Amino acid sequence: MEDKQKKFQNDKKEEKEENKYNELYTSAVKIDKKKLISLLKCPICNGIFRTPTTINECMHTFCKSCIYKWFYDTGNPVKDTCPVCEIKLGGRPLDSLIFDSSLAGLVDILFPEFEEIDKENQKKMYDAFRENKEPLPGDEEETKIHKPSVKIYLLPLESKDSQLCLPKIEPKSLLLQKNMDIDTLKKFLSGKLKIQSEEINIIYKGQEMPSNYTLDDIDRLYGFDQDQIIFYYGKIVLNKN
Repeated sequence: MEDKQKKFQNDKKEEKEENKYNELYTSAVKIDKKKLISLLKCPICNGIFRTPTTINECMHTFCKSCIYKWFYDTGNPVKDTCPVCEIKLGGRPLDSLIFDSSLAGLVDILFPEFEEIDKENQKKMYDAFRENKEPLPGDEEETKIHKPSVKIYLLPLESKDSQLCLPKIEPKSLLLQKNMDIDTLKKFLSGKLKIQSEEINIIYKGQEMPSNYTLDDIDRLYGFDQDQIIFYYGKIVLNKN
């Protein structure tokens, strides 16, 4: 008798839990997959986002390869606007790009088969830019095969505004690998000058150099002088308002 009563109680408990699950299921928001997919399309290629990359200033999102091609397609980063809203991104458009992990996770759930396709497409993208003598940042093959050194001179910026000027450093010439980026160079100067690296500006041929540019990127985009490769450094006056 006691066993029957216990079984009856267990059955009622299971029934109650099943009813609760059914209530949650029926009250859940149902999403039209076709409509959802339409929100996951890149404005440039009109395909599903592959490594979705967002412009921080306007929050428009694109495939990573599409937005890189947008900035690099002329061999010179003259394009400094969003392809959708044309907002100006200044002289460092690549610094505006951020990886959208939420969208990437959603695409991975809906299209798990894309993982292998992505690897192959990314390899093709890097290969294409490398063959065109414009290797992209992050190209591991380029890093393996292309590690020459270059001698540069680091000189303080001369300016009428004393707030922009920084003292001289020794040594003023350095032998550096061409795959080293400007961010690392700023950190080197930071240690020498005893200021934060974020306060330092690196200038080559009158242009501010983005932190993610390597020396090789700069050579390809602006060209290194054969006699002396001179980089200037100055202080960024931070807006504290």
